[in-house]
Parts: sequence; structure tokens; C-alpha cells
Amino acid sequence: MTAGYRIGNGARGNVGAGSLAHIVTRHVEIESVFNPLPARGGADPESLPTVRQNAPAAFRVQQRAVTPADYAEVAQRHPLVQRAAATPRWTGSGTRSF
Repeated sequence: MTAGYRIGNGARGNVGAGSLAHIVTRHVEIESVFNPLPARGGADPESLPTVRQNAPAAFRVQQRAVTPADYAEVAQRHPLVQRAAATPRWTGSGTRSF
């Protein structure tokens, strides 16, 4: 069985215990549903000033590689790599963005 649910409503999207009462399914063997415990863990969106304050610390070390220079820099982080260089090669798939 697969359950579908909605995310992104923050704390107000948490449903209380006993809130679920109906199910839409083709499985005739399911006669009823219920949630004995309340939902928890919904987090409200951060305010824009909070995001601006916290974002610089979160992105001090780049964890992705996009340009050839990025790939070389990431390779050089490995302790066994002394020097690295990257050259774009088109492999026949994807877009040629370099």
C-alpha cells in the first residue's frame, strides 16, 4: 500500500489525533482508517531576514561542481590529489553549456 500525503503547511498542517476518518481507495478490504496519535514535526517557514542571516554560513564551502574550475577544486580536496585540472568533454548527452 502506498500512502500519499501533503507537505509544506508548517506546524498548522499537523493534524490532531483522531482527525483522519475517511479513505479513498479501490482496496475493498480496507474498511476504515484512523490516526491514534497526532502528527508532529511540521516546521513553519523561516522569515526572509532569518534566511539572509543564516544562509552565508550554510554556503561557505561549496559542495557542488558546475564549471571546470569547480570540478578541479573539488578533486583537489582529496588528500591523495596534489594538483587537478578539468576540461569539459561532450559525451553526446545533455546540453553543451561550456
